[in-house]
Amino acid sequence: MVGVTGEGRRTVVGVTSGEGWVTMVGVTSGEGWVTMVGGNSKGCKMVVGSTSGEGWVTMVGLTSGEGCKMVVGSTSGEGLDNPNLSNIFLYVLPPNMADLYITRNPKVHCLVTNLPSDSGFQLFWIKEKPGLLNPDFLDLQEQFNGTYTATSSLTISTQDWEAGERFTCMVKHEDLLVPLNKSISRRSGKVSPPHVFVLSPNPDEMTQTKVTLTCLVYGFQPENVEVQWLKNQENVPKENYVTTPPLKDGPKESTFFVYSKMVVSKSSWLSGDTYTCMVVHEGLPMRFTQRQAQKVPALDLAAGFCSEDVSSSKELDGLWATVSVFVVLFLLSVCYSATVTLFKVKWLFSTVLHLKQVPGSAHRHALKEPV
Repeated sequence: MVGVTGEGRRTVVGVTSGEGWVTMVGVTSGEGWVTMVGGNSKGCKMVVGSTSGEGWVTMVGLTSGEGCKMVVGSTSGEGLDNPNLSNIFLYVLPPNMADLYITRNPKVHCLVTNLPSDSGFQLFWIKEKPGLLNPDFLDLQEQFNGTYTATSSLTISTQDWEAGERFTCMVKHEDLLVPLNKSISRRSGKVSPPHVFVLSPNPDEMTQTKVTLTCLVYGFQPENVEVQWLKNQENVPKENYVTTPPLKDGPKESTFFVYSKMVVSKSSWLSGDTYTCMVVHEGLPMRFTQRQAQKVPALDLAAGFCSEDVSSSKELDGLWATVSVFVVLFLLSVCYSATVTLFKVKWLFSTVLHLKQVPGSAHRHALKEPV
């Protein structure tokens, strides 16, 4: 049934046999939605009102039968693009960088939260190019507050992601008037590779039983980056280190930085175990780079002096013997030189005194005589 009034309002009403309201819409010319009334097969009725140009202002769900739920909320600034009456949230997450470029088994992830029930819930994956999709099994779990959370992952190819393929997650639920959907693809724009530095433990930490290794990654864009630690070229579990989320290098900078910190035992560090920071980013020539933590030379020297190795002890004894002989010979040389110099000075001094005591020609004669 369609009717039009003199003011330009149009009304559309649809009714099923005894099942309640299906759709009722009122529209004015250029002023947006005025009223919207509808219901589902359980006889539930919903009323929506809005003002012109401000989007949905009030959303109220009215119960009129068993199984109907009250939904109250409001939004602003979204216009008529989001007529849903629920607070269901949908997120799509990009693939992990290590999965994308190291194992080459990347996945995009869809997360749905705040589902009021699991009844009538459906999740679909869509991509632009034709081809088969292979999503993982849907994981639907009830939370402590009575709502449900759904997660789904879709395996993709590295080639599709780098080519800019768009992947869309679409959700249907009995509390949604229209399906929710959100898409994700590789961001276009400038790409800058990261600079990577690994900082060894501070010398002050060497008095403790544990020491800290730090990996600084900065100057990269886009912000998607993966940092992993290796011990003796084996992956360290993620729960053993902490990495900050990407942060801007500065208020006016377009690049990002992250810190990653790992605490290890001092005995492991001094025993020769190697620790490496691996960074994965699309701006790197090989898509990843590694930096190994270097021991401070002073620490190695101290460790060497503390060693109980017998051969090292013998070498030190031989070194001290050589040094002792050198010192003794040096002192003897100094004493000998001082003695010779003393005798020469004494002889010269006595000669001068003797010459002063000889008068006239004898004096001249004495000077002509050879010494």
